[in-house]
Amino acid sequence: VGNKVIIQPYKQNLEYTESCNLYVGLVAKSGERKSETTKLAKRPLLRIQKELTGNVSRHKLGADIKCEHIEIRVATIKSNIRKEIAANGLSSRNVVAMEEEIENLKKGKPQINNLSVYEQENTAECYFQIVEQNPRGIFLEFNEWGSMYEYLQDRDQSKMRRFLLDGWDGQHPFSYKTKNNGENYIDQLCLSVGFCAQEDVISKIFSGLINAQRINDGLMQRFLLVLSDNIYRDVADSRVVFPESIFDLFRTAYSMQPNTERLLLDDDAYEIWMAFLRHNQEIKRTEMTSMLESFYSKFDGLSIRLAGLTAILENDGKTPNMISGPAMSVAIQMIEYFRTNIRSIMQLSEQSILHEIVRLYAISAIPEEMSLRDMYRQYPTLFGYKAEMAIQRLRALADHNYIKIIKAGKTYKILVNPAIK
Repeated sequence: VGNKVIIQPYKQNLEYTESCNLYVGLVAKSGERKSETTKLAKRPLLRIQKELTGNVSRHKLGADIKCEHIEIRVATIKSNIRKEIAANGLSSRNVVAMEEEIENLKKGKPQINNLSVYEQENTAECYFQIVEQNPRGIFLEFNEWGSMYEYLQDRDQSKMRRFLLDGWDGQHPFSYKTKNNGENYIDQLCLSVGFCAQEDVISKIFSGLINAQRINDGLMQRFLLVLSDNIYRDVADSRVVFPESIFDLFRTAYSMQPNTERLLLDDDAYEIWMAFLRHNQEIKRTEMTSMLESFYSKFDGLSIRLAGLTAILENDGKTPNMISGPAMSVAIQMIEYFRTNIRSIMQLSEQSILHEIVRLYAISAIPEEMSLRDMYRQYPTLFGYKAEMAIQRLRALADHNYIKIIKAGKTYKILVNPAIK
């Protein structure tokens, strides 16, 4: 978890690297036990966190006692130095020896490493403090992503938004200001991040991004949308059981030191990845939806991150020498799974918009023979801010014989099927 390792996919290109930061989302219908699922998933993290914190507390108690004894000894030596200087002057050999003893005592002070922590619903200032106290990284979880997303759109939350966008990069330093400490810098922030959201909320966010032409919203694109297989069917109660090997993996992940060395792809993994890049580029050229095209642009790097995480998992939580071809293949299979489900989300969004258009026609909220121009001016969130978007959505209704689209001079008029009325 976090950027415990940096991946360099191109063997001769030192500039392009990917950190192993992990971002996941659980998207499902209301009542499908998203919160319960995340609680189960986080239980091993919190259990290991408590276990390790308890161990650190015991070690810290002993370390504090030792540090106190060292401070007492240092104070005694300093007192002796003052007496020696008064008696024999600064050039006394005893003064030099005592000063060296103080330096050695200070070097011998025990150091206690802070652990990663789990935090939720804090201010940006709280996160800054957490990061400073936990150089190995933190785990964040937002239970209701819809409200969090709206919250971050507020201009007053620019500091928090910048923390999430810049901090999640994992490779580049960023700075922040506090009232008391002035300018502060964080070199590398290691994060694992997750969120829960209802699918209709995510659909609404997608629709908002499309209608507002904000097709490159970095906040949404930081996540891999991992959708439940049970979105379109009833969900039976199930019990999640974590094997002991998973607990061992968490322990290993928490105790790993940050690693600035780069993990390379072996020849097979490199060839598989290059083939995926070409395939992804071809799909982006044929994609008509700008939002999806923007998402697909992120898949090149995400596949690298997933391959790195998979390789670490296969190696029992330890950094391997190379990313293998099978690890890269698994990562690309996951990417294609994400691609399919992100398309489903987009289709849900479009479908809900069409249902709303039909409803407005049925209750005569849209007048008979309203021009296309008046439609997208009066209902920009439904018909889009451009004529091209409006006509594209209306054609879907025309294909199902809900309406007829008739050319009228420079614009179009819409005739509603009498059966709808």
